[in-house]
Amino acid sequence: MIRRYLTFAACPGKSIHTAHAGPEPNHSLHHEAIHSLRDAGLFTDGEWRTLNLRAENEWRAEFNIDRRYADRGEEAGNEEARMDVAVAYAEMI
Repeated sequence: MIRRYLTFAACPGKSIHTAHAGPEPNHSLHHEAIHSLRDAGLFTDGEWRTLNLRAENEWRAEFNIDRRYADRGEEAGNEEARMDVAVAYAEMI
């Protein structure tokens, strides 16, 4: 049911596919859901800029992004920070 809801609400005609065999299957689902919401245009440019600024100035340090993804570039690090925040938020609610 969650998959249908996300498919309909985030990306009509598209699906989110994740592997649910790992220790934290919802992490992948929430991570991919943010990509789908962005792709569907459900974040304004201003909202996305705000998320990027918070990723750069706060979340990368809070979630140890630079240590965990040392081999990836700046934008990839910001992406991982945004996704980790989305997952943390989803797990709180």
